Amino acid sequence: MQTVSPKILLVDDEPNVLQAIRRQLYKYFDIDTATSGQEGLKKIRDHDCYAVIVADMQMPGMDGIQFLLAAKEMFPKSVRIMLTGNADQRTAIEAINKGSIFRFLTKPCSSEDLKQAIDAGVEQHRYILAEQSLQISEERYSLAVEGSSDGVWDWDILSDTAYYSPRFEHLLGFESGQMGQDFETWKQRIHPEDRDAVLDSLHNHLNCQTPYDIECRLSTKEQGHRWFRCRGQAIWDKNENATRMAGSIQDIHDRVVAQNSLKESNSQLQEMTDTAHRFVDNVAHEFRTPLMVIGEFSSLLVDQVAGPISEEQLEYLSCISDATQDLATLVDDFLDSSKLKSGTLRVDRRPHHVKDIFDSVRAIITSKAAASNITITERIVPGTPGVFVDLEKTGRVITNLVVNAIKFSPKGSEITLSAESRPDGMVRIGVADQGPGLSEEDLQTIFDRFAQVGDTQKASAKGFGLGLNISKELVWLNLGSMGVESELGKGSMFSFTLSPMDKQRIVEAYTERLLEMKAVPEQLGVFRVSASGCEEGVGGVRDFMISVSRPTDLVLGTDADESVILIAPTSEPDQLMEAIQQAHAKRAKKGKMVRRQREGLPSDLAIECLDLCQFATEPHDSRVLALCNLV
Repeated sequence: MQTVSPKILLVDDEPNVLQAIRRQLYKYFDIDTATSGQEGLKKIRDHDCYAVIVADMQMPGMDGIQFLLAAKEMFPKSVRIMLTGNADQRTAIEAINKGSIFRFLTKPCSSEDLKQAIDAGVEQHRYILAEQSLQISEERYSLAVEGSSDGVWDWDILSDTAYYSPRFEHLLGFESGQMGQDFETWKQRIHPEDRDAVLDSLHNHLNCQTPYDIECRLSTKEQGHRWFRCRGQAIWDKNENATRMAGSIQDIHDRVVAQNSLKESNSQLQEMTDTAHRFVDNVAHEFRTPLMVIGEFSSLLVDQVAGPISEEQLEYLSCISDATQDLATLVDDFLDSSKLKSGTLRVDRRPHHVKDIFDSVRAIITSKAAASNITITERIVPGTPGVFVDLEKTGRVITNLVVNAIKFSPKGSEITLSAESRPDGMVRIGVADQGPGLSEEDLQTIFDRFAQVGDTQKASAKGFGLGLNISKELVWLNLGSMGVESELGKGSMFSFTLSPMDKQRIVEAYTERLLEMKAVPEQLGVFRVSASGCEEGVGGVRDFMISVSRPTDLVLGTDADESVILIAPTSEPDQLMEAIQQAHAKRAKKGKMVRRQREGLPSDLAIECLDLCQFATEPHDSRVLALCNLV
């Protein structure tokens, strides 16, 4: 790095003298010259950056004393040196007193003496600048302290004395100077319940150089204990012994009280929410038993186990059976809605053929359709791949859509249940009816919670308006999206997408769903979970992970035996891994070994964090590529 030479101004009415000095000193300094006091002042006015000004005493028009005095007024930071052939002591005293001269040299002056004098002047100039900078810093610090709401303290550790700013003492209710200079006074003001934590933090900072930043309660003179944030920074000597420490306290009492109040309110709200969910669960459980009894005895009567029945009685029993089934569906809707809102609805995604999904719901939807003289037609386009879904939840969606279509379809019409692969690779399941269709207004609210559209006065259309909303949530859990196409008088086509059995497409669908959340996760943790002592191999590990995972987690099988990949929104991977291990230990402890083996519970679980990926701030393609490389 090139060093900048100090800038020097030489003023003398003899050009030959100036040239001689320039030749002697140009290697050491950046030299400007002037042949008169007026020219010298102009250069000072134009440049305003000379470290040292050297002037001859005897000059026509404006002598050296007058010039240096004017130079001092214009730029007091410059150091001034006088050169003269007049060795009169009185003249020297006058020059020094009036011009604040740093050095007085007689002519002729050797180049070495002049260089030494200028070197000394440069050092003096640096000292002046440093002193001015220190003064400015002190003024800024003083203004900052006075304008800040923080109280400042300074502790001389070697002498164990302390300085407390007036603001510091005011925060604790004292007048300026009342706290004295005893550091022990501050220690005694710490709340007994907080003292150990504060002193431990202070000790760790002084001895281990860890940050000192802690919230605690301090005793005030009149207001009792108040919350403060205490911060500080020590200075250590070459032996790493702390010699001095300074810091501040900030009154955070109102904020802490407000946070504690909010925590208490949130706790009460959470308790009320849990109570509401338990109530829904209990009601659903209590409803199911009598509904099951009604359904079973209705079936016995229809089968004429208790004796022959008339056609009219058979029609009545059919109405009872349908109403019982509808009520059971409403109970399931309430239960699923409660679990969806609380985030406790488990999702068990695994490979399935579309045909298997249709087979699982065929009996119930054909029975419903037959009761209304409606035909169900199934169509699976050849080449439609298998899908990665929760079989039961996907079946619920299809059932809801078909039953909803039956409600609004005329007798003798047809409903088509179809499956096909879309150009983007996703599989689309569709339910098309020949009903009255939906208006543009209805299409805007059709999936809203408790929304009911169409002819809600029709008996078969009665309900709570939860079916489509729940179906949309269940499709989201299956990594898909839901849509509807409809036109008044031309029927409706409700459809939803499912991810094919392709890891990259599964990851893409999963990340797309996360981006639809109100609070998009900041980070995703990728974990490998493996086990030993599990007779069911990777299936047992996968089943356990499904049982402890959240709806927003993704569990994928791997090519390795007895291991799966877990992708989960988290910023604390260690805490998540510990929670999974605790859940495994708790479950293993509850049952006997025979029972655990029968349930396929792994006897030993190992979790490894493969990566913690940024999610919210990364481009979508980068997210998918990073995750696919890990799974």
